[in-house]
Amino acid sequence: MATAKQFLETLEIEKLVSNDVLDELYEAYRSSGNTMSAESMASRLVARGDLPREKADALVGTSSESFIQVGADSLVGKIDKKQDESPKNPFGDEEEGGEGDSDAGRRKHVKKVHKNDFDSPLLLIGGGALALLVLGGAALALMMNLQSGDQLIDSAKSAYSSGSYSQAREEYEQFVEDFTGHLRWSEARVSLGVVRLRQVVETSRDWDRALTIAQEELPQIEDEEAFKEANGEFASLLPRIARGLAEAADKESAAEDGGDKQKVDGLVARSNEALTLLSNTKYVPKSLRDDGDIAEIQELLTRVARRREAMADLNETLAAIDTATSSGQTADAYAAHASFLSRRPELRDDERLAERLASAVEAERQTIRFVEDAEEASRDERPSAIQMALPLANPTQSGRADAPGLFTRQFGGVLYAINAADGALLWRRPVGERLDETPATPLGSDLLVLDHRHGELLRVRSADGKLVWRVAVEEPGAGSALNQPVVAGDRVLVASESGRLWSFDATSGARLGYAPFAQPLRSAPAVNQEKGRVYVAGAQSSLYTLDAVSLECVAVRYTGHAKGAIPVAPVSLAGWLLTLENIGESTSRINVYSTDEQGVIANQLGDWRLEGVASTPIEIDGRKALVATESGATYLFELVEGREGQPLSLTASRTPESGPPHRRRAAVVRGGVWIAGEGLRRTAASPAESLLVARDLANPFEQDLFTGSIARVGDAVLHSRVRSGLPGLAVAANNARSGELVWETVLGAPPVAPPKVARSIGVVATTATGQTHQIGQATLRAGLSAAPATEPTLAKAFDGAAVLSDGRTVLTQTGQSQWVTNSLAPRATSRSVRLPGELACPPAVMATALVAPLRVGQVHLLDPTGKQLATPFQPRVEVGEAIDWTEPGVAQVAGQRLVALSDGMSTFYCLALQREGGPALAEAGSIKLDAQPTTRAAIATGHAAIGLASGSLAVAPVPSLGETASVELGSPITWGPYAAGESFLVNTEDGRLHAVTSNATPTVAWSIDLGEAEPLGAPLVADGVATLATADGVLHRLGLGDGAAAEPIVLGQSLGSAPTAYGKRLLVSAADGSVLVIQQP
Repeated sequence: MATAKQFLETLEIEKLVSNDVLDELYEAYRSSGNTMSAESMASRLVARGDLPREKADALVGTSSESFIQVGADSLVGKIDKKQDESPKNPFGDEEEGGEGDSDAGRRKHVKKVHKNDFDSPLLLIGGGALALLVLGGAALALMMNLQSGDQLIDSAKSAYSSGSYSQAREEYEQFVEDFTGHLRWSEARVSLGVVRLRQVVETSRDWDRALTIAQEELPQIEDEEAFKEANGEFASLLPRIARGLAEAADKESAAEDGGDKQKVDGLVARSNEALTLLSNTKYVPKSLRDDGDIAEIQELLTRVARRREAMADLNETLAAIDTATSSGQTADAYAAHASFLSRRPELRDDERLAERLASAVEAERQTIRFVEDAEEASRDERPSAIQMALPLANPTQSGRADAPGLFTRQFGGVLYAINAADGALLWRRPVGERLDETPATPLGSDLLVLDHRHGELLRVRSADGKLVWRVAVEEPGAGSALNQPVVAGDRVLVASESGRLWSFDATSGARLGYAPFAQPLRSAPAVNQEKGRVYVAGAQSSLYTLDAVSLECVAVRYTGHAKGAIPVAPVSLAGWLLTLENIGESTSRINVYSTDEQGVIANQLGDWRLEGVASTPIEIDGRKALVATESGATYLFELVEGREGQPLSLTASRTPESGPPHRRRAAVVRGGVWIAGEGLRRTAASPAESLLVARDLANPFEQDLFTGSIARVGDAVLHSRVRSGLPGLAVAANNARSGELVWETVLGAPPVAPPKVARSIGVVATTATGQTHQIGQATLRAGLSAAPATEPTLAKAFDGAAVLSDGRTVLTQTGQSQWVTNSLAPRATSRSVRLPGELACPPAVMATALVAPLRVGQVHLLDPTGKQLATPFQPRVEVGEAIDWTEPGVAQVAGQRLVALSDGMSTFYCLALQREGGPALAEAGSIKLDAQPTTRAAIATGHAAIGLASGSLAVAPVPSLGETASVELGSPITWGPYAAGESFLVNTEDGRLHAVTSNATPTVAWSIDLGEAEPLGAPLVADGVATLATADGVLHRLGLGDGAAAEPIVLGQSLGSAPTAYGKRLLVSAADGSVLVIQQP
C-alpha cells in the first residue's frame, strides 16, 4: 500500500497532474499535519476529474517496494545523489552470493579465517591502488555534484526571472531536497519561499492563500543567511497582499446590502495581518517600506469601517423612518432623514433611503388637509405711546428719473417707501427684523407687509403707509418665521417656518385657516394663476402641488433635496417650475420641472450646475431667468419651449469674482444685466461669446455692500447699499440707458446724541454721519424731516456729540484731532475745527463749553469753535507717553465747576475751574486706585464715582478725593456710572441695574434685573424718577428711593438714544435716527 508521500512523489515524477493541482495537494498534506492518506488524495483528484479512477487505484495499491523501484528507475543516469550515500560495493554480488542492491551501502563482516588469504604483498599493493581509485572517484563525484547543483539553481533563477514560476518552484524544491550540503542551499531555500509566494500572487491572486503561504514561509526562512537578499521581494509582495485583501473587503462592503458581514470582517482582519508582517523590519526594512502605499491601504480599511458604520446607521434610520411613517409621525421621519444625512452625506442618493422617504412623503400628502382657523382682521393700529414718529432723510444727490410709483426697502427692522422718481422718503413703518428680508408685495394700489414683531400680516396704502387691515398669523418666536406673502387669486398665502401655509381673504384680510406640513417651510410658495395651483418647497426632499383655493395637496414630487438646500421661493413660468438648490459648500444648480395639464409638478426636464451658493431669488424677465450666486457668478438663461430634454439655454454668463462670498442680486435691464454685490456692475449680454461683458459705470460704489433687490422702474435702476465705513442705508437710482446716478437718499443713520430742545430753534436731532436736523412746525406737519439743516464737511462716522443749550452740536471721533461744529442760528452752518491734539475720549459739556481730554495728556476747556477758555490741565507725563483719559463727569458743587476723570491706568483726578489769575483747569485732588479704572466718571452730591476692572465702584469726596470707598457689584460695569439724585446708577454684565449711594459710606441702595437689555446714554431724572431707555425699545421708569418700577413704556421698535424731556412728553431717537414723540402715562 502506497504512503501519501510516495503518492505525491509519483504524481510529480510522472507529471500526472498540473503544478497548481500538485501545489494544492502538498498544501493540504502540510495543513493536515502530514496525516492525510494517499486514498484521500486519490479520491479528491478523481472527484475533480484530475486523475482517472483506474490510474488512481493503481497508484494507491502499489507496494512501497514498487515505488522505490519507480524512483530508482527515474534516477538512472543522474549524478546528483545525496552526499551522505555510500557508493555500492562493486564486489558485493560475488561475496554475498547475489544479494545485490538489497544490501547496498552496508559494510560486510569479514571472518578472520580468511585473513591470511589476502596477506600477500601483491594483494596489499592492489588494495592500496583500489583505495586511491575509490578516493579519486569520490572527489570526482563531489565535483560533478557541485557542478550539477549550480546548474540547477541557475536554471531555477532563470525560470523565475522569465515568469515560469512552476518550473522555478520545481527546480528549487529539487535543489533543496537533493543538495542539502551545497554552498548555495540557503539561497535556494529562501528563493523557494519567494517563488511559492510569487506564484500565488501573480497567477491565482488568491490573497488569502498568499497570506497563508507568507505566514508559513517567513518564519522558516527568516534566519537563513540569504534572507536579506529577499527583503526587496517581500517589500513588493506583502503590500500587494494587504491591498488585495483590503480591496476585496471594500468591494464586498460596497454591496447594496452592505455585503456579508462575516466575510468583510475576515478580509479586514487578514489585511491587518498582512500589514503586521509588513511592519516587521526583519522582513521589510524601513528603507524599503512605502509609507504612502501603507497609508492608502489603511485608508481603504478605514473606508470599509466607515461604510460598515454607515450601513448600520442607514439600517437604523430606515427602521426609524418606517416606524414614524406607519405611526403617522411624518415629521419624525423627516427628522430622522435629515439627521442621517447630516452624519452620512455620502449616502444621500441611496435608493432604499429614497424609497422610504418617498413612502413618508406620500403618507404626508394624505395628511395635508385644510384646517379652518378663522379670525377677522382689524382696521385699527395697535395701541402705542408713540404720538408721532419723525424719520430723518438725507438726500445726497438730487435729480429726477422717469420712474413712476414707489420703491420699498426694508432695513434695520423698518420698511421705507421712497418715491422712485426723485428719492423722496414717503413714509416709514417699523416691522421688526428677520434674517432674510421679506419685501412688501403689491396688491392693487396697496402693499402687503409682514410685521415680524407681532406675527401679523398687514395691508397698507402705498401712498402714505396707512393701515387698511391687520390680522394675526402666528405668535412670533423661534421656529415661526414668516415668509413673503404671495397673492393667489382672491387669496393671500403666507408660508411659515412652523410648517403651515396660511390663507387669508385678500379683500377683508380675514384669516381663513392653514394647510399643515410635517416639515418647515422656509420660502414663499409659487403660484400658477392659470391652473389655480400653488407650489411649495419643503425644507427637504419634496415639492408639493396644492389647490390654490382649498389648499388640498394634489400631489407630492419627491426630489431628495437636502434640508435647507432650497433657500428661495420656486418660480412658476409658462408651465415650468424652477428651483434653486444648493448641492455643496460652493456649488448650486437650477432645476427645471414640467407641469401637466392639471398644473401638477411632473418630470424634471433638466438642471444646470452653478458656481457658488445660491441665496437670492431667480429674477424673471419674460422667458429669461437670471441667477446670481454668492461667488459672483451670474447666469442668464432663456427657456425654450418645445425643446427636447433640457429647456434651459444659456444666453450669457459671468465668471466668479475674487474675494469672500456674499449675497448678490441681479436684474435684466435693456437686454443687459446689472449686478449688485460688493459694488455695482453693469454688463451687456454677448450671445456670440455667451458672456456678460462689463460696461462703463461712472460710480460703481466699490467696497459698498449692496442689499435687497435691484428694481427696474421706468427708465431707472433702483438699488440700495450700505456704504463702506458709514452707517445707514443709501437708496439710489441710476439711469438705465447711460448708467449715470440720478438721485441718492440716505436713510436709517443712527443717532449720535439724544434729540434736544433748543430755545428759539426747536428740536435738534443729529445722526452718526454728522447731519443735524432741525425739527420745527413744518417738520411736524410733514411728519418727517426730508433733509438735514446742516451737512458736515467731513464724511465719516462720529462716535460722540455734545448738544449745547443754544442748539450748536459738536461732533467728535475718538483719536481724531478735529471736530465738527454744526450751528443752526443765526443760519445753518457746519465747520471743521482743528484741535491741539487727538481726543482721548468724547468731550463733556460744561455750560456752553466742552471739556476735551487729549492723548498728549492735556485736558482743555474749549468753546465749539476750538477757542481756549482756560489754561489746560497738564499732569506729569513722560516724553512720548500718551494718556487714554476716560470720559469725564462734570458738575457744579457748592458753586464750583468740577471735572472728574481718570488716566485709564490707576489715577483718579478731580479738576476745578479756577478764576483767580485767569481761568484755568487745575488739579483739586487725586488718588491712586486699587484697580484699573474702566468706565466714565460721574459726580453726584459731593462725591465722584468711577468703575474699576475688578467689578467694583470707587466713590470719593470731591474735590479732594481724600477717602475712597469701593462697593463690590459682583460683575463688571457695562453702563454708567450716571448721577441720579443722591445716587449713582450703574448696569453690570450680569444684567443688573444698581443704585449706589453717594456718600462717605456708599452702599447698594437697590438693584433690579434688566436682563439682556442694555441702557442707552444718561438717564432722564425728574421728580424722584429715573427714566432709562434700552435698545430693545422699552422706557423703564424707576423710583430713585427704592427702585420701584412703574409700568414700562414699550415702544415696539429698537431705540438708539436716551430720552429727553419735551414738556409733558418725552423725545427719544429710534435706532434709525427717527425722532419719536412719547406721551407719558
